[in-house]
Amino acid sequence: MSSSSLNASFEVLPLADLVLLLSANRSTGVLRVGGEQACDLWLVDGSFTFAARTDEAPFGETLVRQRIATADDLAAAGDDLGSALIERPGVDAERVRAALHDRIVETLFPLLLAPDATFDFADGEADPFGGRFGIAVQDALSAARQRLDDWKAIAASIPSLGAVVSLNPDLPAQHAEVRIAAADWAVVALVDGRRSVGDLVRDTGRNAYDVCMAIHRLAAVDAVRLGG
Repeated sequence: MSSSSLNASFEVLPLADLVLLLSANRSTGVLRVGGEQACDLWLVDGSFTFAARTDEAPFGETLVRQRIATADDLAAAGDDLGSALIERPGVDAERVRAALHDRIVETLFPLLLAPDATFDFADGEADPFGGRFGIAVQDALSAARQRLDDWKAIAASIPSLGAVVSLNPDLPAQHAEVRIAAADWAVVALVDGRRSVGDLVRDTGRNAYDVCMAIHRLAAVDAVRLGG
């Protein structure tokens, strides 16, 4: 059974200070954040191990959409989903870890812009993913801060998730040759002049940050255009 051991708002105890304190104390439990950015962040022995927001797909569904695991893998897993998955033939543990790291960072960075959000830390509550992977709090915080900076650049080139993306049929002379990163190809392959940025997020199975960064890079070399 868990018990609430700490509750306040980020105005009283800022997010970074809070999670670094939990890390220093090697805390195990769940940090529940209320308000518009409602989410849960689990820690085991002071490291992040899982995260969930009320407005996102289950993590298992994300793994399937990114072809890290299959529906059969999920169906065969028990309560300790993390351990069960990496023991399945064909499931790459490092890809699971990378997806989990991304999910935690994706959950953290909006909280940096929510100074008045309330929180409650429930000590000892079990991680639903099994606590199989530990992500250092300082590493996750640094990545979240970097992502926040990146979004400022993204906002300058992508007006909204509703913007329609199309390939540019005529590259300017200064871009006679364009190199596309392997990580961006999944986005390029779906650009058809009909899908919006939000559609590409949905259809690639990747998070909004990764897709928007790919589009931002492609727009910077005039490989794609964005319309209303």
